[in-house]
Amino acid sequence: ADRTLRLETTRPVEFGPVAVASPRLPKIPPLTLRFSPRIAASRERVVFNCDDLTIVSPDGDRVTLEVTASQDAKTNATRFSGRIAGELPTLLASPQHALPFGLGARWDATATPETLHVETLELTARRTDAATPALSLALLRPIDFAGPGAAVRDRDVDLLQLEVHDLPLAWIARWRHTTELSGTWSAGESALRRTATGRGF
Repeated sequence: ADRTLRLETTRPVEFGPVAVASPRLPKIPPLTLRFSPRIAASRERVVFNCDDLTIVSPDGDRVTLEVTASQDAKTNATRFSGRIAGELPTLLASPQHALPFGLGARWDATATPETLHVETLELTARRTDAATPALSLALLRPIDFAGPGAAVRDRDVDLLQLEVHDLPLAWIARWRHTTELSGTWSAGESALRRTATGRGF
């Protein structure tokens, strides 16, 4: 017999509009959140799942998140995974600059009381009229964190890569509203590498 306890909402939960305001942030439109969480609990594990978390603004900004978390009762390990997809026509825009962009991300990590294992981590942001991301960040190899340090399966290899292609500097200026920036960061690439000794980056 199935001894799993299952909990889920009969209809999506909705909050909002919620106003977000801070002197450190640019003006953000009111946001509405909608989601349908599900929980399944058994003697072996507890699983939380939400594949329809949606954040929308009245100006057409929309972000959708898929999130899963599961905890194994025997090992006490918790796995987190998910992805983000969004189209944000106004979030970083201003009356002087139209800055529509698309956002994407995905991750997969497992935590125990002693360690954190990151298998996947990716983030991209692109102008809606461009095929190549203006900003991309990607974990190239799995990495483990334990205590004060980090360990990887291979040494003297690139771990994390950051790439920039035609990044509008006005994107940055919107978050530094006391600073005027214009123009484009045409191209750039940077990588985080583990040293051959394994004692640093």
